[in-house]
Amino acid sequence: RTMDWQIEAMKRVWAGEHVTASVRPVGPPPVQPGGPPLLVGTMGPKTLRSAAAWADGLAGVSMDLDLGAVGALFDVARSAWAEAATCRWE
Repeated sequence: RTMDWQIEAMKRVWAGEHVTASVRPVGPPPVQPGGPPLLVGTMGPKTLRSAAAWADGLAGVSMDLDLGAVGALFDVARSAWAEAATCRWE
């Protein structure tokens, strides 16, 4: 789960943590506390469910503009984000 590790590393960088042996921190710090919102651009339910654990939202889902398919994928997104939010608080 490389993406999960990369997202965690970026969040640590944005929090001002030292993630390397370097003496200098990475900067400048983000404008928003905790860093910018992370949006996922995916076209499949499996990757969408996986991204719900770390992404803040969805940014585009269809190459062919099939409204039915887009609606179905947004249903998956709503469900995945609701489940991820529940898991974080249990």
